Amino acid sequence: MPLLNITLSMCQKRILLFSLIFCLGFHSCMNHKEPFERKVIAYTDTGNVYLAEVDSIAHNDIFEIRAQALNDLLFERLLLKEALARKMSVDSLLEIEVVRKTKIPKENDFTMFKIANAEKQWSDAEIDIILHSIFEGERRMIFRDSLFESYKVRMNISPKSAQFLNTDSILTFNINGSTNAVEVILVMDFDCGHCLEHYKKVYSLSEKYTKDMNFKLVYLTGYYDLPGLALMAAKFQNVEKKFIERMIDSSHLIQEVPFYIRIAEELSLDTVQFQADLHNRMNLKELMETRDYFIGKNIQATPIYIVNKQLFTHPKTADYLEAIINQNMPTE
Repeated sequence: MPLLNITLSMCQKRILLFSLIFCLGFHSCMNHKEPFERKVIAYTDTGNVYLAEVDSIAHNDIFEIRAQALNDLLFERLLLKEALARKMSVDSLLEIEVVRKTKIPKENDFTMFKIANAEKQWSDAEIDIILHSIFEGERRMIFRDSLFESYKVRMNISPKSAQFLNTDSILTFNINGSTNAVEVILVMDFDCGHCLEHYKKVYSLSEKYTKDMNFKLVYLTGYYDLPGLALMAAKFQNVEKKFIERMIDSSHLIQEVPFYIRIAEELSLDTVQFQADLHNRMNLKELMETRDYFIGKNIQATPIYIVNKQLFTHPKTADYLEAIINQNMPTE
């Protein structure tokens, strides 16, 4: 039987193609009821390997790729929007805000670079190119962040929780917020400069989300001495927040007894009781039990975050904490 001679327009061909794709896709979905995460990606004598298993190991890397792609996409769109607002090209905008405002490498920068890369023999011309590239990248990120702030970008992406933690029995110090809100616990050490910066960032968020966020702190360190005793003495008189603020601002004084006595006097505390508590090592019991609980969970590095009993250990958690808070808010 001769074949039918049918001539299809380009539009008709596209409709037919999309129809076939839809039918094949629908048929595939009907015959594969398992979710995408249960997809088998390798077969072995010991059993199948599922996509979800691999993702559970590589979740931090997956998040990094997504976050970088999202930042790049947003930056590209906002660059165009800002350029249009200023009535100039994107290249001209980058020239003004990035190239011209990039730090010029100085002698000290060359010295520090050579010390850090002593095993390599770089010429000054090569180092200048490398440093300029680094500084330009830093300036680009500063400009990107300023655009995100200016156009009120709200991220809804966050790193994956590492595990569930029962925080009911750990010792926390109350900082800010409402009790019926998203619980955000910063686990930190006062000897960790990085932690102090995290505290300031989270405190700023707690001021923004006063009714929706309950900010608490866990003091985690290997050995508890004077700072731990001072915090406990302050907690007994319900002024731990004020002590923590002073300890953050004057971290170089946290191993000096007069520093704490002076704070107690300024706050009109019962100084006799405060001094007694300050020298009673039995008051460290709850701190040490909390430390042992975290060690038992193989958690020793700081800073880390616990949001509604979900542990977040990703190094950039602070950058996405607002998104995590919003994701944990109850839906109306």
